[in-house]
Amino acid sequence: MFEVEIDGIGERYLCDAQQSLLHGMERLGKRGIPVGCRSGGCGVCKVRVIAGACRLGKMSRACVSEQEAQDGVVLACRAYPESHVRVALAEKMQRCLNREAARGRIEGGEAQKRIIQGDK
Repeated sequence: MFEVEIDGIGERYLCDAQQSLLHGMERLGKRGIPVGCRSGGCGVCKVRVIAGACRLGKMSRACVSEQEAQDGVVLACRAYPESHVRVALAEKMQRCLNREAARGRIEGGEAQKRIIQGDK
């Protein structure tokens, strides 16, 4: 079991090496990484691995370009931990979080939780 941390919101959970980062999060009822198709084709669960190592399954190039992959961007549904891992949400999701916090509606990690859950 490896610890996975979602940077910026402080969410942590344990994930088995045979489970994707996304499946491990869902299995424990945690929130933080957006959930889409769960099969590597939609790009909704795009994250950047900022620490640690993951084994990668097949991902659509339409979702993760070669340049993004070189920069550590992966789809959480196709990334399997090989060590403790820290990930950051894709820039688009982070911009939503920052915009909500700037509006003064929600503070820090609470903004992330509400955006993921679809609250306004």
